[in-house]
Amino acid sequence: MYLRIVRLRTTDANFTVLRDFYTRSVLPVLRLAGGCRFAGLMQSTSAPEDVISLTLWGSREHADAYEQEGLYDRLLDESELALEESEAARHPERSGAHRTVPLTIPDPPVEAYTVEFASGAAGFSPESEPPSYVRMVSIQIADDRLEEFRHRFSDEVVPVLEATQGCRGMFLLESVRNRLRAVSVTVWDREEDVIRYEASGSFESLTLRLEGTFSPLYRRQPEPELTGSGAHPALRELDVTTYRLLAGRILPG
Repeated sequence: MYLRIVRLRTTDANFTVLRDFYTRSVLPVLRLAGGCRFAGLMQSTSAPEDVISLTLWGSREHADAYEQEGLYDRLLDESELALEESEAARHPERSGAHRTVPLTIPDPPVEAYTVEFASGAAGFSPESEPPSYVRMVSIQIADDRLEEFRHRFSDEVVPVLEATQGCRGMFLLESVRNRLRAVSVTVWDREEDVIRYEASGSFESLTLRLEGTFSPLYRRQPEPELTGSGAHPALRELDVTTYRLLAGRILPG
């Protein structure tokens, strides 16, 4: 499988326009695009202006065909037009030659990942409701520990998450551009389940168990006053982001 993330930034004024456009225009196109299994527009819970479009594909070839056939570029153009029309309706005095429109989605960054491991994929059948929350953890892996990380993620992380209430499934992604950049994606039924998991201490425990496979960039020296006391270098915080679903659909694929 293959996963694409399009990163967007929006404003309160454009938020509803973007969500409605995704529902009205993007989802129907992706439904007809061969191989798309899930599509969702999601908003960061910590930075509401940050929005992503996440699509899960049966293969990289399916995702490449979607772009090569011009469907992605067409949707970008249509989204810009929708934002311009919304801006003109809110500010008619800026129409015509005096219009100044801040384009929210000119050329948004696109990230691509191969799915190295998936668990709970049965929860993504077309008959299922789409997950309400997605949690992403980005990790840079040490150059010589990639295989070990993969095995330990499967053997140690997956069983814990599979037994966690509300966790519907998980994916281990590896960046197409940087094979040592891994992303753990977990999908959840409710916000309460995510909060309970984060408060349980399970994430910190799993992180400590895997830290030996992480890039040395995550290591920090102990505080000077602790030097000589047997303290271990502290682990720099991992990049963790949680998103809530704004619009999405599990597709036949």
